[in-house]
Amino acid sequence: MDGNKRFKAMECSSPSSISGLRLEAIFHPKFENERPDEDIRGRMLANVDARRGYLEVSLKHSGSLILWSGRQCFYSKNSTGNAFTKTGEILLMQHFARCFGATKWREEYHRCSEFIQRRRLTCSFELVTSILGHHGDLPSRDYLILIAVADRSHGPSGGAAGVGRFYSTRELVKFAHTHRLPHNDVWLFGSAKSCECLFRSYDESRETGTATPVIQSLDQIVSSDASACAKVSSLYPHDAFQGEILEGLVIRYISCNETESSASMNEMRHLSAQSLALLESVPPTLEIKSPTGCYLQSTDLRELATNDNFEEKVDSVLDCFHAQGRRRTHHEMYSASDAVDCQSPDLVAIAETISTESDKSEYDSETRQIAQLIQTLSHLNVNVSYKTIRETTSSDGERLLCIVHVHHDSAFAKYNKHLDENPGMALYRGFSIELLLSNDSDADMEIDCAQAGEVDEGSQTQEKLMLKMKFLPYMVRTFVCRNGLRILQDSGSAAFENFAATQLSRWRVSNAAQKKWMPFFRGWAVYCTAPTSSDLPPLSSKTYLYHLNEFTKRYDSGEFHSVSKETSFHGLIVLVGLVKSKMDTLAQAISKELKCTKIVHDINDVTDKDVLLSTHRTGGGLLCIAAIEEGVGSVRKLARDHEDAIHVIKLDDDDRISLCGDDKQRLQKITGMAVAWKKVKCKLSLELPRQAADQIDLEATVEYLEVNDAAKAAIDKLKASSGDTNLDERPGLVIFFPSMPGTGKSSLCHELTNESLGMGIDRRLLVKEGDQIKGQFYKIVTKEVLNNPASVVIVDKNVPPASFSSIHNLSIGSRSFALPVIFSGMEDTSIGQHTYPFTLKHLAVCISRVLKRDANSHKGKLDSGTKNACLVVVKFYCFYRNLTVERLMSKLRSIGCSQCEELTIPFFAKQEYASEIPGDLQSALEDAVLLQTRRDMKSKEKCGLQDQIEIEARVRSSVKNHQHYIDSLTPALEDAKRQFVTGVARAIATLPEDVSDDTQPSDAKSIKIVSLDFALEDVNSAVQSLESTVPEIKDYFVQREAHRGNDENDKTLSRHITSLHCTYAHASEVSQSSMVSTFEHLIGKTHEAKMTAFLYNEDIAAIELQMAKSGTVPTPVNEFAHITLWCREGVEAYQSNELPSKLEEGEAKCVKFDEPVDICGTFSFGSMSKTLARIDTTLLLQCRVF
Repeated sequence: MDGNKRFKAMECSSPSSISGLRLEAIFHPKFENERPDEDIRGRMLANVDARRGYLEVSLKHSGSLILWSGRQCFYSKNSTGNAFTKTGEILLMQHFARCFGATKWREEYHRCSEFIQRRRLTCSFELVTSILGHHGDLPSRDYLILIAVADRSHGPSGGAAGVGRFYSTRELVKFAHTHRLPHNDVWLFGSAKSCECLFRSYDESRETGTATPVIQSLDQIVSSDASACAKVSSLYPHDAFQGEILEGLVIRYISCNETESSASMNEMRHLSAQSLALLESVPPTLEIKSPTGCYLQSTDLRELATNDNFEEKVDSVLDCFHAQGRRRTHHEMYSASDAVDCQSPDLVAIAETISTESDKSEYDSETRQIAQLIQTLSHLNVNVSYKTIRETTSSDGERLLCIVHVHHDSAFAKYNKHLDENPGMALYRGFSIELLLSNDSDADMEIDCAQAGEVDEGSQTQEKLMLKMKFLPYMVRTFVCRNGLRILQDSGSAAFENFAATQLSRWRVSNAAQKKWMPFFRGWAVYCTAPTSSDLPPLSSKTYLYHLNEFTKRYDSGEFHSVSKETSFHGLIVLVGLVKSKMDTLAQAISKELKCTKIVHDINDVTDKDVLLSTHRTGGGLLCIAAIEEGVGSVRKLARDHEDAIHVIKLDDDDRISLCGDDKQRLQKITGMAVAWKKVKCKLSLELPRQAADQIDLEATVEYLEVNDAAKAAIDKLKASSGDTNLDERPGLVIFFPSMPGTGKSSLCHELTNESLGMGIDRRLLVKEGDQIKGQFYKIVTKEVLNNPASVVIVDKNVPPASFSSIHNLSIGSRSFALPVIFSGMEDTSIGQHTYPFTLKHLAVCISRVLKRDANSHKGKLDSGTKNACLVVVKFYCFYRNLTVERLMSKLRSIGCSQCEELTIPFFAKQEYASEIPGDLQSALEDAVLLQTRRDMKSKEKCGLQDQIEIEARVRSSVKNHQHYIDSLTPALEDAKRQFVTGVARAIATLPEDVSDDTQPSDAKSIKIVSLDFALEDVNSAVQSLESTVPEIKDYFVQREAHRGNDENDKTLSRHITSLHCTYAHASEVSQSSMVSTFEHLIGKTHEAKMTAFLYNEDIAAIELQMAKSGTVPTPVNEFAHITLWCREGVEAYQSNELPSKLEEGEAKCVKFDEPVDICGTFSFGSMSKTLARIDTTLLLQCRVF
C-alpha cells in the first residue's frame, strides 16, 4: 500500500477500516503471590513428594521491564520510544558485540532480530542500570537479563486456552543459547528432600541473604542430590553484574509426570553443560572490543547520564547507528470511557464492531479474542487507557499500534475472576497490539510450521503455584531507606522511624533483626537531615543509593550509631557583628555546640512563630546572623512577647574603623547601632572575642569555643540559660474526624470538659470548631497548641485525605499522639469505576441530617437553606475517591509522631444496618456521585448547572420520601456520645509521660520548590476566553480533553496540570538555606501577576506571566516565568522552560492575549514527592536549615 495513502487512512481509523488485531508485545499477567505463603509451600512439597512435578528456582534481578518483538520494536511496560526502551536497545546491541566480537555481532543481532520478528516472539528482559532509577543497589554493570519469551502466534489450534503462550524455562534456555542471549541462573529441584532443603535454606538466610552465600547454598543442594536436581548457569552471574544485594528468589512449581520430570532433568543437565561452555567463552571479565569510530559499541551510558540531556544523547547514538532507518513513533492516548476524535481510533468501538459482526469468517480467531478482552475490560469498568502509537520505519513503513495501560493492579484480579467462568485471553502486562488496516497484510509474519509444532508439553501446564521470596537486606534498602524518604523529608524522623518499625513488624522479622536495623534507620534519618557531601547528587529516591553507600561506609566505621538524645538549646540566639559573611562559620560552630536546628541569615525573616517553636522541645534552638547595621527594630518587636527566649551574642567590633575607612557618617551610624544592640531587652546578652570568627575552618572554630576562656564561658551560660526553661515533656493528643458533613461530630464535641474526659488541670482542653475560626485554620490552631504544651485538642472539622498532612504536621510540631475518630459500618463501595470507603447509607444519613438543619442556622452555611446542600455533602464523599477502607486506615495510621488505636463510634443501629437501601434512593445517590466525579474530572458531559439543579432536587426528594428508613438506620445520639467520651478519656489516660526525642519536625530538605500558586478556576477562565477568539487553541484543548482526570504526576500519561504554579526557586538550583532565607517571609502571602501569552507545541503548553514588581519579592529563577498547563506522555513539566527557545526555532507557537489578564497567587513551600504536595504554613515553622 502506498505510504501516503496508508498514513491518511490511519489518520481517521474507524472501526470499519480495521481488518484485524494482532498481539505486538506481551508479558506475563500480574504475579499475585508477593510473599511466602505456607499453604503454597505445603502444596508444592506435597506435589513433588508425590512425583507430580518439580520446582524451578531463579534469581530476581532488580530492574525495569523491557520487551523486544524484533527489529527496533522495544517496549516498556506501558510505553515505547522512551529512555528505558532506548537504553535497552543499546545495551542489547552491546551485549551482541561483547558475545560475537566487532566483526560478527551485527550479523548475529540481525539474525536473532529477524527470527524473533518472523516467529512473532516477544523477549522480555529485566533492564538493570544505575541511570534510570535506583532499586536495591547500584549494579556493578548495566545489563539485560532474559526473563521470558512469548509466542504470540500460538492460539487455540495449538492447544492453548487463548492467543499467546510463554516458553517453558527449557525452551527459553535453548532459544537463549542459540543466540547467546543472557538468561537467568536456574535451579531445578525434583525431590522432596531437595525442596525441603531449599525452603530451609531460604528461612535461614531470609534476614541476611546476599548473592554469593545464597547461590552457594543453592549449588550445594543441587550437588548433594544430583540425581534429582540440575542447574543452568547464566552468562551474567548476579554477583558479578548486579552485585551482592539480592532481591529474592522466584520459585515455580512445574507439573509433569515422573517420566517427563526425568526427561526435563536430563535435558536441563545437557543445557547446563552448554551454559558452562558459553560462560567460558564469554566470561564476565570479557569487555567489548570496539573498532575505531564505532560510536554505539564504545558508548558509556553512565557517562551520558551525567548530563541533563541523557535521552537526547541516547537518541543521537541510535540515530547514528540506524541513520535513515530509525524507528519513529508518535503517541496519543485516550481512556476507555472517553470520547475521542478521529486522530485516535476508539478501540472499544472497534472491539464492539468486531464482536457483533454476523459473518464470523470476517475476522480471525486472534482478532476476535483481543476484541473480546477489550469489551470485557469495558464491561467490568476497569480503568484502562489505550495509547495509540503511529510507527514509521524504513523496513515496515507505517503501522498503527496501541498499548493497553491497566492503571491499577486490582484490575488483574477482577479480570481473572471473570475468566473463571468466562474463558478468554489473559490480560497481559506490557500489553501492546497492532491494528491492521483493511489493505494491510501480515503475510510476512508466517510461522515455520516445523518450529511451531515443537511444543513443550511442560509449557502447556498452567504454573499455578508460584512464590516470590525476598531477602531482608534488599527490602530494607528499597522499601524503607528509599520509599521512606518522602515520609522522612515531609514528616520527620519520628514518623520515618515509626514507618520503618511498622515495615519490620509487617515482615515478621526476628527480634535480632529489629535490634540490628532500627539503629541503622535512626542513623540514616540523621544522615538524611544533615548537610550532605557536595560531591554527591541531591538526595532523592532516584539517587538515594549514592548516599546510602556513603552512609553505610560511615555507619560501618562507627558514625551515626549513637544518635544523641540530648535536648538542644531552646530559644533564639542572635549573633551580631559587622560583616555577616565572616560569621557563617562561627554560627555553624555555635549551632553545633548547642545543637541548634536552624540558622537564619536575615533577622527580618524571624517570626513570632519561629521564636515560639524554638522554645519547644520539638523546635530546638534558632540561631540568626545579624549585621549591626541592620538595626534592632525586628528584635525589639520580637522581644515584646518573647524576651525570655532571646539571647544576643555580640562579636567584638573593634575593627569597625577599618571597615568604614573615611566614611565617618557610616562609622557614626554603626557606633550608635552597636549601643542599641547592647540595650535590646533579652534574657541574656553576651560578647565573644573577634578571633572567634577568624578561625580557618569549622573544626578550628569549634575547638576555639571549647578552649578559649571567654568563648567557653559564653557557651556555658547559654547552656545554663536554656536549661532553665521549664518544658512540659509530656505528649499531647490531637483528635480528628476523617469524615464528611452530617456525621454528627459537633454533637459529639458539644459541652466536653476536663472533668468529663477525666483530665486533670495540668492539661488544657482545646475544642477548635472549623466554622468558628476565620483565616488559616491549621495555622491558628498550631500556634495555640504550641502555646499550650501537652494539651488535648479536638479538631471539630471535617478532615478529608487532602488535610491529613495538616493534622500530621500539627501532631509532629506539638509532639502529640493522633487519634482518628472512625464511624462504624464502613465498607468498600464501588460506584462507576471508582471505590469509596463510605457506603451509600452513610451518604444518605449525612445528607438527611444536613437537610434537617433549619435554613440559615448553620455557622458553616450548610443547611436546608443552602441551594446545593446535597451536592456539597456528595463532594466531601468524593474526596475519598479511590480509597478502600484498608487504604484509608493505612493512611490514618501513618499520621502523627505516634498513633493511638483509632476510636470507632457507632453510626448505624445494628438491627437496621442490614436492611437494603431503597432502589430509587440508591440510584439518586449514585447518580449524584457520578455527576460530582465528572465535575472533578473536568468532563463537559452532563454536569452543567442544570444537571446539578436536577440531581439536587432528585436527591432531596428521594431523601424526603425515605426519611423514616434513613432515621431508623442510626442509634441514639446519647449512645454514640457515651462511647466517644469513654474512648477519648481512655486515650488520654494511656498517654505516656514522654515520647521519643526522635520526634523532630521535618527539616528544610523537605522544601523542593518555592512557588506562587494559582487557583485552577482563574487560569481556566483566562484560557477559555482565549479559546473563544482563537479556534486553534480551542482545537488544541478539545483534542486533549480525554486527558483530563489523569494523574498530573504520572509521566506515563498525557495529563493536564492541576497544581498550577509559577516556580520561583527549585532545590536543584537553590540551596535550602537560600530558599528559606529568601522566601520564608513570603509564605502564605499573595502576589499579583499578569497572564500575557499562551505558548504551546505537541508536547507541552504553558501560560506566560509578567510578575508584578516588588522590593520584597525576588524574581523567579527561570527567565521564562510561566504556568505549565498540559504535558504529553513522557514529557516532564519543567520542559516548558524550553518553549521560548522552541518558539524561536519554529518548533512552538505563541498566541498573545489581547489584553494582559490579572491573576493573584499565594506563595508556598512545596514538597515534590509522587504527588506535588503543598506544605501547610505550619510546616514552615518546622523547617530546619543546617
